[in-house]
Amino acid sequence: MIHLITIDLQEQVHAQALGLTKTLHLYGWGRDATEAGRNVMAYCLGANLSPERIRGAIRSQKQDFDSFTFPEQIYGLPPGFGRLAISKSKSSETMIDEALKKLESNHQLTQLGLKLMATLNLRSDSPCLEEARRAAADQAFVDFDFGDDVRVEAANGWDYLDGPGATAWTRTVFVAPRKADGQAGDGLLQVVRFTVSFEVGSLDVVQVCAVDEKGDPLGASRCQGAQAAPAP
Repeated sequence: MIHLITIDLQEQVHAQALGLTKTLHLYGWGRDATEAGRNVMAYCLGANLSPERIRGAIRSQKQDFDSFTFPEQIYGLPPGFGRLAISKSKSSETMIDEALKKLESNHQLTQLGLKLMATLNLRSDSPCLEEARRAAADQAFVDFDFGDDVRVEAANGWDYLDGPGATAWTRTVFVAPRKADGQAGDGLLQVVRFTVSFEVGSLDVVQVCAVDEKGDPLGASRCQGAQAAPAP
């Protein structure tokens, strides 16, 4: 699966359209967000970009390699998939040859970075799991549909336990009845508990749900890979 990875560097680099920056947004391939992030960190390490931490990972809406203009820039992508996608390009033979060379170069740098990470016992998720989960939880909240009859008025911060063994991030959300014109109605605010559950030690969201004060489920998630469900 392809994920858009946000990675912080220790030193500034020049990035196209961004200028000098310590933060890059790169595509990574992996079985899950954690592996995609690890491949991006490995590429940065192999390319001497001094990676510091993964800040966030969002599953790309595009999962078809052929739909990417530069599939060679999906780090961790198996070379066979990359070569197939590049060969289907309508670019000139010269540009296709350059893309294939870049694909091989990026693959070698990623493999070098993975070996360095193993030698140094580095993990892409452990130093920054909290920050990455916060970004994923924020995205899940944005993508959640609380229903046409209510409107979100406010939300508290996240409550969670530190460490990769913890899985649930929760926050209190205040919703009000919604009028036909979309404005808040005159009813009292309703308190809702919103929960994002992760796989243990991972960034992968396995469940998104909202329950009211009676414990009844509310709304439905629009986020791919996450489904609303009643609280246990």
